[in-house]
Amino acid sequence: MPSVHASPGRLPAGKSTESRRGLWLSLACLLLLVGVAGAGGWWWWSRREDPRITEFRQFTQDLAKKYDPTTPPKGMLDTAARVTAMVSWFAKVQALPEALRPAAFREGEKVMMTAIQSRVDGYFTTPPEKRGAYIDEQIRNGEAMRKMFEGNASKLSSLMPNRGQGGGGGGPPGPPGGRSRSEDDRNAWRKNMIDRSSPQQRARFNEYFGAMERRMREQGIQPGGGPRR
Repeated sequence: MPSVHASPGRLPAGKSTESRRGLWLSLACLLLLVGVAGAGGWWWWSRREDPRITEFRQFTQDLAKKYDPTTPPKGMLDTAARVTAMVSWFAKVQALPEALRPAAFREGEKVMMTAIQSRVDGYFTTPPEKRGAYIDEQIRNGEAMRKMFEGNASKLSSLMPNRGQGGGGGGPPGPPGGRSRSEDDRNAWRKNMIDRSSPQQRARFNEYFGAMERRMREQGIQPGGGPRR
């Protein structure tokens, strides 16, 4: 007489089919998870920053902390130390592969923008009757830096990138007195900076730079680091 019970070790037909379906579903879920993880890993790898730029950013930030760009130099020794630091910054840019230099210059541009914004804010928080003295101090500091840079002209000429290479034209302008970037380059960079600002910032920048240039000409100084007439 046939047994009404299933043979040991065998599943009923219905349960066997459900088991196979569960196995295929588990495999499909596993493959989906692997695919998602692989795509995520590829996205992270393709988007990750070059470690040399990460290191360069830290180097730039360390220099900015040591030589606060929002405060004027405290005497000739501090001025000389800042010029030396800027020379080392340009040297480190030049040591990077050409393809990485635009990103490096953008790090320098952030520091420069902080310095310029601080000077503009200082100008507008100074009482109108004292703004001439404020501008004169800015000019004296700039002239001191320019002379220091001119004393390092031969060293700087080997460190500054050529026009059209390594971020030339897209990075911040060369240091005062530097001859590897023309006045047109500096004006183009400043115009680009102003164009990216808000209308209110643009008006403040234009007034500050206009006052600076007028005062420099009154003192016989060509704006942009040119020689005295």
